[in-house]
Amino acid sequence: MAKNSHQILFTEIKERLRDQFQSIDSLDNKAGLTLGFVGALFAGLINSDWFLNLPHIYLLPILALLILATLSLLVVILVRQYRKDPEPTSLIKGYENATEEKTVAQLIRNFEECYNKNEPQLKNKRIFINLGFVLLFLTLAFLAVALINNDKFITGKNMDLRMHRWEVFKDGRFR
Repeated sequence: MAKNSHQILFTEIKERLRDQFQSIDSLDNKAGLTLGFVGALFAGLINSDWFLNLPHIYLLPILALLILATLSLLVVILVRQYRKDPEPTSLIKGYENATEEKTVAQLIRNFEECYNKNEPQLKNKRIFINLGFVLLFLTLAFLAVALINNDKFITGKNMDLRMHRWEVFKDGRFR
């Protein structure tokens, strides 16, 4: 009589389901840490005179990107209900007197259903965290451009990058 593969399937599917929940936890942690960084960046910018005096051409995109990044990361850590079978009570009631073979076979089907039901939610988490990272990168790029062009736009003058030759007069003053 050929030996069935229920135990191997049970172990492998259970391991995949455990990996799936670890991925969910990992994405939530990454989103939380990134959201903390976005919050600190936002607080630092709002309390900066330099930032508040930026022209609207820089100020509005930076604020819009920060808000979109925040919303994207909040979607990632939004509390969702994931399927985690089996429920202990229903398992005991339904399979207390069943054979081990029948119980393992049902657990395999339940684990597969859980995995398949949770996979789209995990995919959405990945999409939104990647979107949050892209938006944060664009925010930092806009900030870098604003820093480079800061003097030109705030003072209305072009930045003078010429080297000056400094001379010391007899009385110690620089020219």
